Amino acid sequence: MLRRAADNDAPNGTPAPEWRTSRRRDNEFMSGYTESNRERERREWLEEGERLKDIEEDFSAAKLAETLTEELRRELSETRRAYRIRGEQTGKRVGMVAVTTIWWRRWLGIGIDHELEAREGFQQLVAGHPNTDSLLLEFHNAVIAVCSAAFAIEAIHNDFVYRIPPKKWKRPPTQLQRIGYGLRTGWALDDKYASTLVNRIGELLERRGDAVHAYPETLPARPHPAGLNSGAEHEIFNAVTAREAIDLALEVVKLTTADPSSDLSAPYDRWLRRWVGAGEPYRDQVQEMQERRDRVPLDVPDTAD
Repeated sequence: MLRRAADNDAPNGTPAPEWRTSRRRDNEFMSGYTESNRERERREWLEEGERLKDIEEDFSAAKLAETLTEELRRELSETRRAYRIRGEQTGKRVGMVAVTTIWWRRWLGIGIDHELEAREGFQQLVAGHPNTDSLLLEFHNAVIAVCSAAFAIEAIHNDFVYRIPPKKWKRPPTQLQRIGYGLRTGWALDDKYASTLVNRIGELLERRGDAVHAYPETLPARPHPAGLNSGAEHEIFNAVTAREAIDLALEVVKLTTADPSSDLSAPYDRWLRRWVGAGEPYRDQVQEMQERRDRVPLDVPDTAD
């Protein structure tokens, strides 16, 4: 029996690839775009987990205050069971075992490791050893440091974005628009500072794009911060631009450790505040990273000004 081709099938009647059907479903939201299918799936799963945590907190508070009711006890048991079953069905949990990777912490550590290596190459150039090995030592590590800083900012945004209300966009937003919305909504930022911060993040994402989506182009030699002339790529990726990128990533991390905006509605205010509190163990690690950087100062010649 012949199957009637669906609207989103390929011309020969075979089912369309998943990417095509997903794109078609996403297009249905273009007039009032909120989130992609993948983003909605992430939000739904996280919200289930946050609601469970809400009930667990309410249960503990009621038990402490000796106001615990059978209804709340039953609600907690049923919610835990439903969350576990869905987790196993979707492959997000296996029994009681689940591990979360804090990607912004990983990328920040990788970025700082390579930033410090880039500084070593830079100091060799400043010391009067402008050879290819020193230049490439700086360049290779600076590329990784800059990209890692951008990855860290995107990762920390993805860590908290589903704990704030989704925005209805006129059209699918750029990554920079999503990050800007997330920071402005989650934390009470001064308008001027927020605008400057988002612009700086945009410049970093563009610089990261220059490396990830590289295009071979013949350009005149450019001035290098060490006081010499070099290829254009060395002007874009060097120890100084690596420092700027890591500084920006650390600034965003520090910003998101502050108390969330008082304008957040329930339950998002509770969810984001809990997320900020859960990040407390990483603050000491971030401080240690900054101390590592402080022990290897970057001395830029006055000629670079």
